[in-house]
Amino acid sequence: MFRYAVIAAMAVIIYDCALASAHEELQSVDYYIQSEYRNDAIDYDETEKNFFREKATIHFSEKSNLNLAHVYIDRNDDQRFTWSLVLRDISPTVSCILGYYYVNFGSGLLIGKKTAYNPDVFSQKGRVAANRDFSPCKSGNPTFAFRGLALSYHEGGERVGISINTFYSLKKRYIDEESYEEGATPSDLNAIEYKSDSDYKYHEPVEIRTHGSAIAFDLLRLFNLQIHYIYTDIWSYADREIYWDEKKRGDKESGTSNLIGIGFSIRYCDEFISLFIENDISKRSRPCDSDREMDSLGHGMLYGLAFRHSILAVSLIVKCTGKEYYTPYESSIGSEYPEKGWFLNARLKAGRMTRLGAAVSYERRESTSSRAFEIPLVRKEKVYLNYSSRQIERFTAALRMVEKKEYGDDKNRMQLKSGIEINVLWRCRAIMSVIYQDGSGVDPSKLYTGGVAISFIPWLKSTLSVGRAEISESNSIYAVLAPIRNTNIPGIFIRDKSSLFVMKNDITYKKISFSMRCLYQFAHGRVAQRKLELFGSGYF
Repeated sequence: MFRYAVIAAMAVIIYDCALASAHEELQSVDYYIQSEYRNDAIDYDETEKNFFREKATIHFSEKSNLNLAHVYIDRNDDQRFTWSLVLRDISPTVSCILGYYYVNFGSGLLIGKKTAYNPDVFSQKGRVAANRDFSPCKSGNPTFAFRGLALSYHEGGERVGISINTFYSLKKRYIDEESYEEGATPSDLNAIEYKSDSDYKYHEPVEIRTHGSAIAFDLLRLFNLQIHYIYTDIWSYADREIYWDEKKRGDKESGTSNLIGIGFSIRYCDEFISLFIENDISKRSRPCDSDREMDSLGHGMLYGLAFRHSILAVSLIVKCTGKEYYTPYESSIGSEYPEKGWFLNARLKAGRMTRLGAAVSYERRESTSSRAFEIPLVRKEKVYLNYSSRQIERFTAALRMVEKKEYGDDKNRMQLKSGIEINVLWRCRAIMSVIYQDGSGVDPSKLYTGGVAISFIPWLKSTLSVGRAEISESNSIYAVLAPIRNTNIPGIFIRDKSSLFVMKNDITYKKISFSMRCLYQFAHGRVAQRKLELFGSGYF
């Protein structure tokens, strides 16, 4: 009953505040429509699928809108839907989101909006994103999005400001029948998150209940102090508690009954310098007997500093989470498992046309796996050069290296990548790129591409590229070739000697946009891969 009372009270507050500004909002209504067909990953999925997606946004004012999104996965009869009502100007101090939304407290070490899967082994996530505390889900994919009500209150002045954010979420997911009857499942919370639709195996409905709050103080517009908290458990629709992450089938005492996370973050930020530290604790409750529970405590810390200037920018971030630290909603820098790591980034403006940069990261997993007889670690390094001029639209050169040690397998990869775009005629550019990739225990692989980008008509841009790949065994190249806009996985893996053909057309006329991309990969005398992707959007 408590949760319904809270929701009802919030709804009354929102309704009263909205009445004052409803008339002004309705005078400025406009619409955004988007439709697409593509072969891509849907946000957090790791596999690409052919899917259709439609989005619609109704803007009541500059800050308030209604978002609707629907996804239909071709040949799988899988449909997903999300919606969110955003009211950020219902009053000078109160705002809210109703429906599907993401949460980001602090720097995301305890809870944050997850980033899309990136299959590129050389990729580096070099900074902590500064997202809103609450942001609407617009993708049509409910995975890892909360569903319910998020409410924010802000009162600020020149010297001191205070923000209070709170949310309550109920998400329907599915587990197998045996787990439902036993009241415990071996699946962890992340695995359950993916079961948003029932199937022949996972068809018993459960409810993931999550709520949390954060209170933040802003001082002199330089310092920010935040204290945050979350709680999660799982209940069946028969009002029975469900334990998850059960280590041994049928043994409830090895499962988790609920998760509590609490922590704080401190940040200093001025025109040139930024410093922050976040310290969090997670507590998992496990049933020990009928009278008491055994708690598993974990500790996590994230801190860093950055210097920003028009000529030079440097940042260093350090992450340290213990073996028992557990938070399925984490989305900070690095990988989302207990680990120790550091991340260094630097960028230098060497001239009016030249940029130099470097990035180094080191991550060591705090593994307790019985198969791990050495600590898994990943080290990545990157140096790059960007140059542009009137004749040379863009020139890039990068050296990237990755070393990965896991379960006795030592993998080293090195990649040299260079690309150039040259203005050869009026509204016509020549495009060329080369990738050379080598590693321990494999022969080198190479990819050569060339093409042309034409925009004779101001609202139409066409790109045509061809490529040739010389791929050795076990040394595939991940290449990005003229991706369509808003792509989660923009590239493809090339695993065989291939010829490639890519054509993309972009049309932008006033507030209407359309894109079409087709890709063909020819290998062993046949079409090894083909893609056709369409995207269209418009404001009305």
